Parts: sequence; structure tokens; C-alpha cells
Amino acid sequence: MDATRSRVSWLSPLIQLATEAGMRRGELINIQSEHLELDLGTLDIPHTKTGEPRIIPFTFRAIQLLSNLKKMKWVRISQLLVTP
Repeated sequence: MDATRSRVSWLSPLIQLATEAGMRRGELINIQSEHLELDLGTLDIPHTKTGEPRIIPFTFRAIQLLSNLKKMKWVRISQLLVTP
């Protein structure tokens, strides 16, 4: 049971991030570290559903969630946050 929990440890913060930042599923799945500006509290989304780039401002809570996900050493969310 512990192995199952550790494999999905990223799921809860990911759902919280989506809710906190108002992100679409595709935006969430395609987050790339080079688009994150944690010091500015933003995420640049160059390719969106509408075809127009958008910048998502983050709340303090969203930044905390992203920092926690980075500590889990996630590679890319689209790779199901595979940890090395």
C-alpha cells in the first residue's frame, strides 16, 4: 500500500494547483520548467486551446504547490511526474 501512495503523491498537489490557478487540463499537463517564473509568480503558456498565449499569475499557495512538486524531482507533468 505504501508503494501505491508514493506513486500518486503528486496527484493531490497537482489537483490543488489546477484549482488554485484556474488552469485547464492541457495547460497543467504541458507545464515545462522553462515556462515557470516562480520569482515573478507566473507561468507562461505559449500554446493554449484558443491559440493565444497566456500568462497565469500564481497565488502564494500555487507557488508553494509548485515548489513542492519540484522537490519531488518531477521531470514533466505530461510524463506523469516520473521521479528519477
